[in-house]
Amino acid sequence: MIRFGLAAIAALTMAGCAGDEPPPAALAQAETAIEMARQADAATLAPLPLRVAEDRLAAALAAFEDDEDETAAMLAEQARANAQLA
Repeated sequence: MIRFGLAAIAALTMAGCAGDEPPPAALAQAETAIEMARQADAATLAPLPLRVAEDRLAAALAAFEDDEDETAAMLAEQARANAQLA
């Protein structure tokens, strides 16, 4: 699911309008935080915050695809925060 997210972020960034830059950056930061949590064994040590982070990132990607940039940025920030908590 997350690898699809990276591909979607890359495609959306490459399609790029100047107005679309902040949400992809926030999405990329959330993705990085989730990956770091996984590498730190969060799936075993803190599965709930990791799952919430993944769910928030998926919602952020959907919001971004629907041109809801503010919602996407907010959800991406929540994803990043939950991943850091994990």
